[in-house]
Amino acid sequence: MSVRRLLGGAVSAALLFGAACSDPVPPPSQAGLTIHIRSAPAGATPDGKSCQFNPHYAYIGSPPPGAGAPGSRVVDEEGGASVKCAVRKSGDVFKVSASMSHKGVAFTVNGQLSPGGSGTATILHRNPTMLDTLQNPVETPCIIAVDVEPLQVATGRIWARFSCPGLISQKQPSTYCEADEGWFVLENCDE
Repeated sequence: MSVRRLLGGAVSAALLFGAACSDPVPPPSQAGLTIHIRSAPAGATPDGKSCQFNPHYAYIGSPPPGAGAPGSRVVDEEGGASVKCAVRKSGDVFKVSASMSHKGVAFTVNGQLSPGGSGTATILHRNPTMLDTLQNPVETPCIIAVDVEPLQVATGRIWARFSCPGLISQKQPSTYCEADEGWFVLENCDE
């Protein structure tokens, strides 16, 4: 047997053995979203500001998540979707960091909450109806919560409700709206 055949066989065996022992590829991140944008109550809207957008819902996933069902999720890098997320336990809270987009709707959340409770977050939202991005002011954080069943949070995943008492436009300084209700679901996130 020639040296070339012996070396070729050894290399092939090493490649097969290495492939068999590699870590499995983790499943891709998934997400779903429901958000309702409307005018903030008159007493909560700063002077000289108003919501320049008609009340509307935006969704990611079909059906999207709600109070009683997590809905269907989009999968990162499938059908034009992008999902990047991390849900990590840190002491007695969970830290959530995520961005998702699909069909022109985009949503970003960064915050923390207690297991079975609530917390605060910074949220950005863009959708094709508005052609603008809304973000909560620093002094007015959004509330994220898993305080009622079946909502839940665990390492690598979350199904939560949220509300934002104030959302300001990045393009139109006089625009001030609210997200009075919303839900998001994240799965297969970094831990």
